[in-house]
Amino acid sequence: MAQQPRNTVIMNRTYRKADRRGLAVVEMAIAMPVLVYVVMGVWEVGRILDVQVMLNNAAGAGARQAATGTFTNAQVVTVVTNYLNCAGLNTANLTVTVSDVTSPSTDVSVASPNDQIQVEATIPYSDVSWGVSGFFATSSTTLTGSAIYFSAEVNPYPTSINMPQGW
Repeated sequence: MAQQPRNTVIMNRTYRKADRRGLAVVEMAIAMPVLVYVVMGVWEVGRILDVQVMLNNAAGAGARQAATGTFTNAQVVTVVTNYLNCAGLNTANLTVTVSDVTSPSTDVSVASPNDQIQVEATIPYSDVSWGVSGFFATSSTTLTGSAIYFSAEVNPYPTSINMPQGW
């Protein structure tokens, strides 16, 4: 004798458990694409923020060196590039701009005291993405980090000081 399906009575209605077979597969087929898109979007936003922080830190390291007055613009570019290389980024298309905001077209090595020195690092997102992108960043998206420091070049101490009268 064949076994009859077990019936469940809920509020005076009889439901067969066999009627729900396969429902989990259908629910998963509907929910899985949405979950995959959400996870990939979170992954991409995480990478964008990660690279953004690296660019800001590299620009800050370059601006800190430029503020000393002992580095030229080319040396500051090398500092920023080396920082990002050590962080594991592809720097083939990296653009680093070093400028004295207070006195434009002046090399930072000859900046006056308290001049604003800006270092800006820009890189295409396509060079640093971890895979399929396009949720938030396209192939033409660029990421930029910048830092502004004041020149710490100090005025030399005067060597010919006359003592005031009465000393």
